[in-house]
Amino acid sequence: MDIWQRARTFAEEAAKKSQELTKEAAKRSQELTKEAAKRSQDFSIGSSKLSDIVSEASKRSKEIAAEASKRADLIRAEALKRADQIKSQIPASALSHLVDSSSASAPAAAVTEADLEAFGITDELREFVKGITMNTFQDFPLEDDSEMYETRYMENAKQKSIEEVKDSTAKEVSMVGTISKTEVGINQKDKSATSSAAEQDLDVFLLGDLGESDDGPDDGDEGFDDDFDKI
Repeated sequence: MDIWQRARTFAEEAAKKSQELTKEAAKRSQELTKEAAKRSQDFSIGSSKLSDIVSEASKRSKEIAAEASKRADLIRAEALKRADQIKSQIPASALSHLVDSSSASAPAAAVTEADLEAFGITDELREFVKGITMNTFQDFPLEDDSEMYETRYMENAKQKSIEEVKDSTAKEVSMVGTISKTEVGINQKDKSATSSAAEQDLDVFLLGDLGESDDGPDDGDEGFDDDFDKI
């Protein structure tokens, strides 16, 4: 049963490593969210765009943490599965060597190693598991991926801001053109009205008031009226 115990210990160690990796991934995702929020504050692109960046970074970090947790669970489940397989499929000859006298301990050890290798538990795998520490994933590649994603998002936000400024400028130019045309029309009407009034005043001056008639009583200027009648 020593083989099963060793396999069980290996599975528990792998599960412990997976839990540590999950915690480390969650911690790094939180740091990533804080860093993204801090960087987003350096850009003056409006409060709505900043909130979108922080929200997207938080969503991304949650996805990373969930993926890391999922992989850790898969590692743990696979390790336990291997341990159960070793327990149920150890040959009877190997068990007999385990309970035999001390003189047979060396062959038993050889058979045990062979059985473990048959299930994929090799020295390389042991060394790999022992070499996993909290600093193994210090240079986690997701940080570079998030930085590239953040840069792309910033470029898109900047492009949208430029397009909004162009649209606003075009609308202002259009409004100014419309107002100018309206003012020109009003000025032309004012000029027409002024010109018409001037012509009317000139007609009155040359021809006299058309509303007056010589049939009416004279206003005392008889000589001027007679001269005008002769004309």
